[in-house]
Amino acid sequence: NKNKKTIDRILSAVTEDFVFLVVVDVKTRTEKVFFVSNGPRPKWAGKDKIKYDDNIREYAEKVVAPEDRDRFLETTEFDSLMNYFKKSGNEVSIEYDVIIDGERRRYQGEFTFSTLDPEGVKIYIGVRDITKIEKERTEYNRKLMSALAEAEEANKGKSYFLFNMSHDIRTPLNAVIGYSELAKKHLDDKKALDDYISKIQICGNQLLGLIGDVLDMAKIESGKIDLSLKPCLCQDLMNEVLVSVNASAKEKRLSFDASGNAC
Repeated sequence: NKNKKTIDRILSAVTEDFVFLVVVDVKTRTEKVFFVSNGPRPKWAGKDKIKYDDNIREYAEKVVAPEDRDRFLETTEFDSLMNYFKKSGNEVSIEYDVIIDGERRRYQGEFTFSTLDPEGVKIYIGVRDITKIEKERTEYNRKLMSALAEAEEANKGKSYFLFNMSHDIRTPLNAVIGYSELAKKHLDDKKALDDYISKIQICGNQLLGLIGDVLDMAKIESGKIDLSLKPCLCQDLMNEVLVSVNASAKEKRLSFDASGNAC
């Protein structure tokens, strides 16, 4: 009696998460449900020498969701299990949906082949309700896919930014090179030389600002970017753009001009 109580306590602890456990006698192809917990009790539970083949089909017909029924039987019928054990190993696991009292649940069946039982070769079956686990897994996968989509979108944005930035950097850089060449040709003309040097400084500051924007990308990704709001004159901004663009325009024999009032 003491041993039986100890075994019962251990069995209860082990099977707490299971809907029911079954032992199948391989020689007679009969089964016995020896423990049922947290789920509907099959009408054959507790009975001895119930034919496994008949009951697995009845279970599939009455409990397993229609869309999973064929796949379930292909895996769990006696001959299918024995073929698998012979070729692939001593354990088979299958997940499937059941419909009980109109409610859909997700179950996991684990089938283990054993030759250790002194009463003969057995198949031990544990059926677990994994509905909660499946929902958590689905939610985890959804969040994972969402994070992946966000990361891909961020990479696209970064690529687009760098593509545009490379073009933006070339404009003032070409202007610096162009005005430097012009300055060499007017070394004796102080007024023209001062004008070119001033324009080179403007373009250099533009380059410095663009490089700062590239470095700010890392700050934006880490969420540490600080915005600095300052007043500015639109006319000054327009003049700076004209300085950097005009050099490239002249090289291509294009005329570029803009006008407007200070904001």
